[in-house]
Amino acid sequence: MKISKHCVVSMVFELHENAKDGRLIESIDVDNPFVFLCGEGILLPNFEKALYGLKTGDDFKISLKADDAYGQPNPDSIQQVPIEVFKKEGEKADDYLKLGQRLFMEDPHGQVFEAEILEIKDDLVTMDFNHALAGEDLYFEGKILSVRKATKQEIEHHHVHDEKGNEH
Repeated sequence: MKISKHCVVSMVFELHENAKDGRLIESIDVDNPFVFLCGEGILLPNFEKALYGLKTGDDFKISLKADDAYGQPNPDSIQQVPIEVFKKEGEKADDYLKLGQRLFMEDPHGQVFEAEILEIKDDLVTMDFNHALAGEDLYFEGKILSVRKATKQEIEHHHVHDEKGNEH
């Protein structure tokens, strides 16, 4: 079976910055393969599109330019957040906030964003809400371990269930 929409795919891969000899960003191996339901917007669209048509046992090498991956950094995504947001009872924020630290932040609507601390001042924390890989060309190299048709329940629930049909 070839990878297409509503297939469950299991794969291993290495993700590098720029090219195979670039900095290793992530490595997914056979002990804990990446398993996903195609067509649900889980993967970068251009990465998923490049996987379509592959089948079990196929190797892949996929290069994505930054604009086709996480885009370019947006200067408007660097924002100052009042330090009060980070204060814990009985502690000073600068006791646990560190430059370069990545934090998950939630907006008033419940949407979660990851951001990097760029600067800490007495009353403000400057944070970069750009994706950590914004501006980076990406290189994926891996192997498709298995491809199967998704169950009706997986399609309805928009995610993969385990071999016994359990959701989580």
